[in-house]
Amino acid sequence: MTASEEAVIRAWLLYIHEDDPAVIGKVWALVESNQVEKARLLEFARKALRLVFDNDDRRYCDQCIKLAASGRCLAALRGAILASPNFEPTLDLPHRCAGYLPGPGDPDQRRG
Repeated sequence: MTASEEAVIRAWLLYIHEDDPAVIGKVWALVESNQVEKARLLEFARKALRLVFDNDDRRYCDQCIKLAASGRCLAALRGAILASPNFEPTLDLPHRCAGYLPGPGDPDQRRG
């Protein structure tokens, strides 16, 4: 499991207020042992989290034109934000980023 996938599942568990260690353990066991179920849960969690954050002023890094095709943050590479020059942000969670620059088709043209 990638760090990004783990972050999505952890965020979803927090969102649904799941704090029972037994249930959380079953979720992790399932996603580690069953790739089909992992994909289904990730798709569901991503959709749920996007709905929650749609009315939020935080943005997803994949909406920023400073995200390179390689997945690296060009704002970090240029020193515009405090991060490693090789910073690869988690794409599935919204952030408030000082380096954010909206794309031309984004209806919200506010900068970071």
